[in-house]
Amino acid sequence: MANFIYNLPSLTNQNAFVRNAAGDWELSSILNFATGPSVTPVIGDDFAGIGSSGNQRPNLVPGQSCQASSKDGRQWLNPNAFTVNGLQIGQNGNAGVGICTGPGNSDVDFSLRKNFKITERLKMQFQLDFFNLFNHPQYSTAAFTNGKGGINFSYNTPKATPGDATTAAYADSQGNPIFSQVNPADSTKPFTGCGVNHLAAAGAAGTMSAEWCAASIINRTYRTSSNFGLATGTRENGWRQIQYGLKFTF
Repeated sequence: MANFIYNLPSLTNQNAFVRNAAGDWELSSILNFATGPSVTPVIGDDFAGIGSSGNQRPNLVPGQSCQASSKDGRQWLNPNAFTVNGLQIGQNGNAGVGICTGPGNSDVDFSLRKNFKITERLKMQFQLDFFNLFNHPQYSTAAFTNGKGGINFSYNTPKATPGDATTAAYADSQGNPIFSQVNPADSTKPFTGCGVNHLAAAGAAGTMSAEWCAASIINRTYRTSSNFGLATGTRENGWRQIQYGLKFTF
């Protein structure tokens, strides 16, 4: 942050027109530039098995920047930088705490003041103030965080289809997808795929949850409707404001 005040000369040796038009101007400005706060991507599931959710982290996608490069300036963070695919059950993701930076501050306020001497005792000052002179959006980090410095990264879970490995939500310790199999004895109760080679024996109940033999997460896609890292709110000085006034002193 920096500020300055500059008083132009009174031009007392000039004629009345030049003196009144160009003399006794006061210029001042406040410049406020700062980086944003550190923020952490978090997920809403308890894959780590710690008994709570909303504070566990996803994985990083190699080669992707946390900062968005979208033409839409409101898209502050890059949703393609994170994923839960490959996340190991019982562990946190490898995205670090405070790995991203929220919107900072880039604000210039500027004021013009002109002093007039009406009589020996009566003086008048005209003032024109510009707040956020360059109309730079001042986005609020609080608009897309969960109040604890975390940004909720949401994703879609595939709808399981018996016999279709691409709809598996989990993989085993060898990376093989765990997907349900058709139960020839009862089509309404497909096998979960937690048996030998993920194929339950014919006539088995098929009620075991896939999580029992899961080792990692697969086939999850980013939920675009969640607006991860999208700045939807501004601070009080978020847009240019102009005010003017007259002040008399006597």
